[in-house]
Amino acid sequence: MGVPQLLRNGKNAKEPVLCKSILYEFAVKKNLNRPVYYTRNAQGPSSVYICHMVLADKTYKGEVTGSKKMAEQLAARTAIESLREQLFASKLMAQLVILEGDQSVKQKPTTGEGTK
Repeated sequence: MGVPQLLRNGKNAKEPVLCKSILYEFAVKKNLNRPVYYTRNAQGPSSVYICHMVLADKTYKGEVTGSKKMAEQLAARTAIESLREQLFASKLMAQLVILEGDQSVKQKPTTGEGTK
């Protein structure tokens, strides 16, 4: 599965149990440092956790959950969703540039005058 496919496959990213593995594979294929997870107990009367994860100098924050493992998976899912949005935006921008280039070729001004 290629890197873009890892990010496009929304079904796997919605299943938090797989997110750390998907993100790790993405980091390896892109020659990035592996993700680093910072998990702590969130404030509250019960045992809940929250995780911040760092990948390529960017921090992603997960959701509050009842286990440390799931907190890390949710932080990874946040990163995957963000990377997927970035991938979509960059592809959209590339398509717009191509379309704009096509339009400028089609709309190239002509003088309408022949040579003498």
